Amino acid sequence: MFELIKIVHFLSIVVGIGAGMANLVAGARLKFSQPEQAKTVAAYRVTMAQISTIGLIGLWLTGLAMMAMSGADFVAYGAVFQWKIGAVVVLSIISATSNTMVFRAKRAGKPPNFMYLSRLGMGAQICAIAALILAVFAFS
Repeated sequence: MFELIKIVHFLSIVVGIGAGMANLVAGARLKFSQPEQAKTVAAYRVTMAQISTIGLIGLWLTGLAMMAMSGADFVAYGAVFQWKIGAVVVLSIISATSNTMVFRAKRAGKPPNFMYLSRLGMGAQICAIAALILAVFAFS
């Protein structure tokens, strides 16, 4: 069972980072899009952000499940693991901020500030990659 949860954990990483990278690439193309294309690209970006959020939720659920199954506590995994969790917490805050911005803009009938969202997306990717690298060192 632990191995199955670990597989879902790794797949969640792939989904989160992959959709986040696709979102950043789409955002870079948005500048060069015609107005009609821009609507499609913007909608695609919202979808990719939602997929990234699903990956992040999957990471939290499977990560907590693996910790519970292993019987070790947060401190037992060491400082590098704690830094990894810190990166994931910052990533989660960025994700919550981005999702809130999109939700509020949609409710107001206005497009969200895509420039600000792009910056948040870059920060999210940095945090996600840092968490992945720190995880490799924490569990080596």
